[in-house]
Amino acid sequence: MTAKRLPTRRLALLLIGGLITFGSAASPPQPGEFPPPLDGTDQHGVAADLAAMRGHVVVLTFWASWCGPCLNEMSMLARLQGVADERELDLSVVSVNYKEDVRRFKALAQALSELPLRLVQDADGSNAGKYEVDRIPNMFLIGRDGRIVSHHVGYTDRALDGLLAEITAELQKPVVDAM
Repeated sequence: MTAKRLPTRRLALLLIGGLITFGSAASPPQPGEFPPPLDGTDQHGVAADLAAMRGHVVVLTFWASWCGPCLNEMSMLARLQGVADERELDLSVVSVNYKEDVRRFKALAQALSELPLRLVQDADGSNAGKYEVDRIPNMFLIGRDGRIVSHHVGYTDRALDGLLAEITAELQKPVVDAM
């Protein structure tokens, strides 16, 4: 049996089309850029407005209850937010719940109510889509000026010291006027 050969012109068009499609793939927001706005409200009904948080260092993380590394990260971030609150540091941890339904989100919000975290639901993944999140945990560090400082995908205990150092360095930078 002989294989059919595509005409050279058709093969070239297919290859070019594939390269254009591959080359135009969206990427997450990059350091130095302003993050896309979040839709929705937190567990207290307050709008998840990143622009309103300018002047604060914001840790924006996407997580789910079924993700073990996410829960480790959430625990670390809750402790960090608690220390920041005690020391009156301008830190806001915003935790976007990745593609879990309303009932599950409400149960999680109730179970985590003692933690000093802002929880935002993203049942349909629309917020995650704006950030090109396809793996969790997925964290964006946003500086006081409202621009993305860094982006981290995944979590290991070995990365913890680096993340904490990065967040601490941002907290030590001077406060800028919110625009």
